[in-house]
Amino acid sequence: MEAPPGKEALTILRRLIAYSEKLFRFSETVVTGIVDRRLQPRIPTAVIVKSVTVLFWARMGSLNALELTARSSFFHHWLGQSLCSADTIGRVNALMDAEGLRRGIHHIYDRLKRNKASTGKSPSCCCPVRGPAANPYAFCWIMNRNDQEKMKSQPLCAYWRA
Repeated sequence: MEAPPGKEALTILRRLIAYSEKLFRFSETVVTGIVDRRLQPRIPTAVIVKSVTVLFWARMGSLNALELTARSSFFHHWLGQSLCSADTIGRVNALMDAEGLRRGIHHIYDRLKRNKASTGKSPSCCCPVRGPAANPYAFCWIMNRNDQEKMKSQPLCAYWRA
């Protein structure tokens, strides 16, 4: 007996979250290190970061697609509260500190290198691109040389706008 497609995808997402918690201590080290510039936030930054993480891991196309899944009990279990609106997620992401994101990505990269999952030369990872020349919502997928050879027609960096 097969599970419905939605249930199967949710099972894979739960396994990915369990793996990231076990290997990287995702909630403890990566998420808690990310802060934003709001003075008195009503919604914790950790809720926003975890929501956007689900957005990328589930390959949802937009923040609006994420908002459509807000009634799922999955978010109540993992976030500890209901999902906020797409506007709030976008606004808080624009106010996030880039240094906390860099430290979190560095922690993940160090763990992958320590576990010999990465060669240490040219990682294949998704990292935020921030700065005067970059859009604050742009993300860059960096491919290593082997991936580049396989995908000659693809550009080195593919930008995705939230």
